[in-house]
Amino acid sequence: MRSLRGFRYCRRLRLAWGHRAEPFSIRLRFSPDQGASWGPIVVLRDDGSSRDIGYPRMVQRPDGKVVVVYYMSDPSFGPERIIAASIFDPRSIPDGGE
Repeated sequence: MRSLRGFRYCRRLRLAWGHRAEPFSIRLRFSPDQGASWGPIVVLRDDGSSRDIGYPRMVQRPDGKVVVVYYMSDPSFGPERIIAASIFDPRSIPDGGE
């Protein structure tokens, strides 16, 4: 993995996806061994209003927190889809940090 000056990378592989069955959600898993095994599922958000949810992208900030951006349906915004983001600290999630 290439590193950028000033960034602290989590040493675990991260996978995020949109769960398109109820409850409609954005989920994560972490792997300590490059995908040979995976930790428990972590639900970042479970308030999607339909199965139209997903395509997450992740980036780690210089402070170590991770930003996950995705699209989802939210009835409070009408029929349009929204682009949303969740920010978390992988060190606060069991088996998620360094």
